[in-house]
Amino acid sequence: MARCCSCAYSWLCSFVFIAVAVVVVVVVVVVVVVVVVVVVVAAAAVAVVVVVVVVVVLVVAEVVLVVVVLVVVI
Repeated sequence: MARCCSCAYSWLCSFVFIAVAVVVVVVVVVVVVVVVVVVVVAAAAVAVVVVVVVVVVLVVAEVVLVVVVLVVVI
């Protein structure tokens, strides 16, 4: 590569270096965005599961409380 850049077509080598650098930057940005999206989606999924579990536990507790009250009253 050093020999190419010392040749008469050094502008071509500069273009190739710039193109490779741009491709690398674009790939890194895409990978980072994909990782961030996956992490956010996973966090959202975990939050949804936690909310569902809390709601189910509260509903079950309310039903048990109603049954206990009915048994005590009756």
